[in-house]
Amino acid sequence: MSQIPKSGSNRTIWVSLHILLADVHFELLNEGDVSMRIARDSFANVGSGGHAARHILLVDRGTSARRLSNEMRVREAISAVLVSTPGLDASIRQLPIISWKPQKNVSLDVAAFRAAALIVAPHGAGLSNILFAKEGTPVIEICYDSNGGRLKEMLCPAMYAAMAVNLNLPYWVVTGHGSYTSAIRCDLAQLSAALQQAVAIIARGPQVPRRCGSRAADSRDEPEGVPDQAG
Repeated sequence: MSQIPKSGSNRTIWVSLHILLADVHFELLNEGDVSMRIARDSFANVGSGGHAARHILLVDRGTSARRLSNEMRVREAISAVLVSTPGLDASIRQLPIISWKPQKNVSLDVAAFRAAALIVAPHGAGLSNILFAKEGTPVIEICYDSNGGRLKEMLCPAMYAAMAVNLNLPYWVVTGHGSYTSAIRCDLAQLSAALQQAVAIIARGPQVPRRCGSRAADSRDEPEGVPDQAG
């Protein structure tokens, strides 16, 4: 059972089951911004143990389809950007890169994604765990460039990009050579370009999103030095 505080009131909603209604593969989410953020908030107290230290999370698909055939080069590219980016705080430059696979204890997965400063993953179900990432966490998806020559194989869909938009997660898609049913060889030049932008976001720190109708958004519209007229 999870506790969800209701914004702007003293009421608290208790729920024991979370259900998200979405179109196939999340492509056409209506009001998903609300439902996904509520779902994320409901897991705020889950998985407080486990991966407590901040890290860069690299999804490892093992031997299954869409695994990264050049995973070591991907890790090297991440490390290279951390080393070469000027002005980074040591705490960012020294972020460990962990390989993530699903755990039997779901709370460990929740904790791993919540503690991630950056998430890098080939296209696949592992990316659905970005639901647990903190708002503002950069995500880089590595997609494939072919349907394998068979029309029944889908081209790389935008479902996780849609999730990221709704969850306010900065998101990049880079391509690699491969298909839905094969390994993917990531394009390292594209990856490095995305990593440079993602690391810049990490260095700036989390950004408060502008939401329509929110008091925070309204207050930012007021000129500096103008006193509050309320009361």
